[in-house]
Amino acid sequence: MKQPEWKTELNELQNENRLLKQLGTRQGFFQYYFEQLPKHKTNVECFNYVNDKHLELFGEHRYESHYSFKRSLTYFHKSNKK
Repeated sequence: MKQPEWKTELNELQNENRLLKQLGTRQGFFQYYFEQLPKHKTNVECFNYVNDKHLELFGEHRYESHYSFKRSLTYFHKSNKK
């Protein structure tokens, strides 16, 4: 039995809302990146996918480049080890 259209739209909106909340934080961005990594051939491809998702949802990229993302990720890991 097919779901009513409004339920499908509601599910899509709920998923988008969860992604908004997740990508809205640095930690959430990193987490989503690692969740998506197995679905992509390279780290850069995955980063571009996630950064473009951020652009779709927020109107701007979170990171200027893959290099700035890697620097931020390294800093984040070092600060969480303390």
